Amino acid sequence: MFAICAISLCAVAGDPKPLSVYLIGDMPMKTVSSKVSETAGWGDFFQEQLISAATVQNYAVADASSRSFLVSYWGDVKGKLTKGSVVLVGFGNHDANQSDEARYADIHIYQENLKQLIKEIKKKGCTPILLTPVCHRYRSRETGNWIDRFGYYSDATRHVAKGEKVALVDLNALTNEWIQALNPLDAALYFEPYEVENGKAIDEESVTLLSELGAQKIAEMVAEDMKTQKLKPIKKYIK
Repeated sequence: MFAICAISLCAVAGDPKPLSVYLIGDMPMKTVSSKVSETAGWGDFFQEQLISAATVQNYAVADASSRSFLVSYWGDVKGKLTKGSVVLVGFGNHDANQSDEARYADIHIYQENLKQLIKEIKKKGCTPILLTPVCHRYRSRETGNWIDRFGYYSDATRHVAKGEKVALVDLNALTNEWIQALNPLDAALYFEPYEVENGKAIDEESVTLLSELGAQKIAEMVAEDMKTQKLKPIKKYIK
C-alpha cells in the first residue's frame, strides 16, 4: 500500500503546474468573419498542441495593428495576466497600412510598440515570445515567384527580439519555406477556400486569411518550433 501511495505522489509531483498562455496579435492568429468563406485563426487551434495543464486564451484581434491593439485592447488584456504566464505576441499584418491612421505604425514605431509590450509583460511576471507574421500566399504575376510582403516588419521583429533578449518564433521564415515547397493548388487549400476556382488556384491576389486546415497547420508549426528551440517555460507543456 505504501509503495502504491509513493508512486502516486511521485506522479503528482512530476506533473507540471498549470500554465496560462495568452495570445495577442492580429490576423491570422484570430478567426475572421467572412461572407465569402469560412476562415480560421491558428490561435484557436493552439490549445490542441498543449497538454491539459496549459490553458490558451486568445485575445488576438483580426484587424488590429500593434498600434491599435495598444490603444484599444492591451489595457484590458494586461489586467488579466497572471504571474508566470506566457504571452505570444504576433503583429505586422496591418502596421504597414498607411491609409489607416489608427493602425499605421512605421518600422520605428512598430519596434517601440513591441518593446513596450515586452516591458509590460515582463513587469507582470510573465514571459513574452515574439512571432514574425505568417507569409502571404502570393505569387508575382510577372515572375511566378512567391513574394514576401512582410520583410521589413519581420526583420524589425527579429531585431527587437534580439535586442530585448526574448524568444522568437520566426513564423514568417517558417511559413515562407513551407508554402514555397507546395504546388499552387495545395497551397491554396491552406488559405481561404474560395481562392480555388474551377480546380485552379488564384495566385494573383495577396491572401493571409487561413482555412481551418491552414490554421491547424500553423498552430502545429508554432508548437513544433517552440519545442525544437526548447523555449522555457512552455516547452514542457507541448505534446
